[in-house]
Formats: sequence, structure tokens, C-alpha cells
Amino acid sequence: PTETAATETTPEHQRYSTDPFDPNFRFISTWNEEQRANYLTTAGIPLSANLFDLYESVEHAEFARPMEQLQVRLRQRGLEGQVDRIMNHRDAALLESVAVAPFEDRRRNLENAMRFLRDSGEEEEFLEWVNEILQTTLLRSQVLMEEVPIQRLLEAGDVVGHAFIQMERAINPW
Repeated sequence: PTETAATETTPEHQRYSTDPFDPNFRFISTWNEEQRANYLTTAGIPLSANLFDLYESVEHAEFARPMEQLQVRLRQRGLEGQVDRIMNHRDAALLESVAVAPFEDRRRNLENAMRFLRDSGEEEEFLEWVNEILQTTLLRSQVLMEEVPIQRLLEAGDVVGHAFIQMERAINPW
């Protein structure tokens, strides 16, 4: 369904795909061990030696899958750049660093993105799917920023988000 092809970094990774619609979707780092070690020591923040295991885990793939699928669908519609600018209130391609906006700004950006998609003539079924993904992403960002307790994810039915964030916090407790 998308233009991505299977990742072929090592024989053990050949069964994985970079297509978020593929059941075997995974993130696979193309860095060798030396590049990974260099990144871990020069990142500027303390990082766990298990960072790349987490990055390549099925838990990370499932956590990221909805947003990755959304990006593909928006790209297919020619809307990815516009929605990205609305959601981030800037052109993400021009950023040198990532700063997370306050919750109210993130919520307003989500509403503006939904309004843009509605005004673009998108079908209701697509809009509902997008809204569900963006609402979940907004709640996850609140948990990651420690604005709300992680338990809120379970209350909202986001078992995948809860499990991944707990796993991430276990290896990167900062």
C-alpha cells in the first residue's frame, strides 16, 4: 500500500518492513556498532546502552505505528507538510532543536489541524481516524512531559502507549 520497501540491513532484519501498514513493521537502525556507540557517548544527555534495542523493538514499532500510518496517508494526499506545520506551529524541517509546546498550544494545534483537514474536504471516516490518532498522541505527550500520570493512558485504553512508555522509562529514567 505504500512506497516503502523491506529493510535489508542484516539477515535477521530482512523479515521486517519499514511500511507501517505491514504487520512486520519495525524501525531498524542502519548504524553499525561503532556509530551507535559514538552516538550514545556524544548525545549530550545520558542514554542507556539499550537505546537501540528499544528503538528496534516491536513495542516501539507498535507505539509509533499510528503516527507513521497517518504520515503516509497525509503524504499520499499531499497534506503532510501543511499538517506538520500546523501541528508543530512551524516547519519541522527547519528546526535545529525540538521544543515541546505547552499543552494548551498542542491542543489548539490539534484542533487547527483537524479544522484544516475538514476544510480540505476529507471524508468523515478519515477525519475520525486522524482525530483518534492525534488525541492519543496528545495524551501520550502529556504523559511523556509528566503533565499527567501514566495511568491516564490505561484509562483511555492506550495499553500500547502505557507499555512502551514504561519500558522507555525503565531504560532511560531521566
